Amino acid sequence: MATTKPDLRTRVRRFYHHIRTNWPWTLYQRAGINNLVTNRKLYPVEGGDGEPCRLVRADYDALLALDVMERFRKYPFVFDKVLEYAVSIRLLGLEPGKVLLDAAGGFGEYAAAALELCGLERVYCLDAVRLPDRGDGVERLVGDVSAIPLPDASLDAISCHHSFEHFQGEADVAFIREIGRVLRPGGRACIIPFFLCNRYAEIRNVRGRALFDPKAMAVYDPFGTFPGWGPFERFARVYDRQAFEGRLLPAAEGRLDVSVHPVFFESEPCPDMSRNHHQPRLNGLLKALILTRRV
Repeated sequence: MATTKPDLRTRVRRFYHHIRTNWPWTLYQRAGINNLVTNRKLYPVEGGDGEPCRLVRADYDALLALDVMERFRKYPFVFDKVLEYAVSIRLLGLEPGKVLLDAAGGFGEYAAAALELCGLERVYCLDAVRLPDRGDGVERLVGDVSAIPLPDASLDAISCHHSFEHFQGEADVAFIREIGRVLRPGGRACIIPFFLCNRYAEIRNVRGRALFDPKAMAVYDPFGTFPGWGPFERFARVYDRQAFEGRLLPAAEGRLDVSVHPVFFESEPCPDMSRNHHQPRLNGLLKALILTRRV
């Protein structure tokens, strides 16, 4: 079928949007100053009470071989986001007959990959904005993680990749409560990466915005790509142990068992930050937060 070429006005608008959205990331990375302030103040801590997740190359390659993962094949190193996808597939125990929700899942590449790789019965992708159906079998939902538009006890698994840190206000706490509501007994949720750090902090790359939680340390990083640049970003939150125990664990409300799992790739801590240098050092010592609905 022939496609209609966008008119000049549309092409100019798209080009302007691309430049406005992406130039800071590109400029700061090339200058070697991306996340400069963040890297000075915050770093990941070791540990986790859960069993380590140990991946091998075959786990990574199985995902990378899927058509939906094509954009990652250009990288000559183990890319952090594909590692995160492999971890959640492993720790969620995805298998035929299960129902999965990918929360804040964007265009749904993980949801499509999980559906194809694991033979799931049904897969939802929830995002705050309406995104086009790609004909990949994924059911796309529009809504907020604070009020997931699904019935009680309707899911076997929930994934959330590189989004939890951007949940503003009380949305992080509300999301954990919602996990307890929509998971079936024995169901699991995986939040990855989970940023367990030396300080509880709220990070922004714009001025003039008050802390959501006055207990957090405010970090203003004008070179910060970590908070993102989209309409729902420009903000990121990381947790120390005290904030994790005092802010997040109470949200489990006795419904969920909670554990933090360190991740290793071919017996080494991951990702390799010398290769994934587009990320701040906070992304080192990858961890997954697992929440299991009590039976």
